[in-house]
Amino acid sequence: MFNVTIIQVGPAVVNIFLRSPLYKIAFQQFLQPQEKAYQVVYHEMYTNRYIPYWISALALKLEGDQVTNDMRLWESKRFASKLYYRKGMEYDDYLQHWREWYSINYEGCSAQLKK
Repeated sequence: MFNVTIIQVGPAVVNIFLRSPLYKIAFQQFLQPQEKAYQVVYHEMYTNRYIPYWISALALKLEGDQVTNDMRLWESKRFASKLYYRKGMEYDDYLQHWREWYSINYEGCSAQLKK
């Protein structure tokens, strides 16, 4: 048995903590936007010293494979040409504000940083 704690900070950082009587693992995944529709994904893992390196390397490889498989799903999504929001509906207002914030901060960020 083990305990898992997952903390997601915004759309770009995920921290996962695994704890059991036998081991402790801290895993971090974060995105770095490069250009519109292109991000670099980083994974870091910290384990107890007595866990063999090959086990942590295998866990990181399997996580990378999972992200690669998920990318096929993300890239095959289709969106409507025009979005419709109902004014006054709390969840539609929240979704619209989040999409506006996301488009400002995660589409073309590297161009803004170069200025």
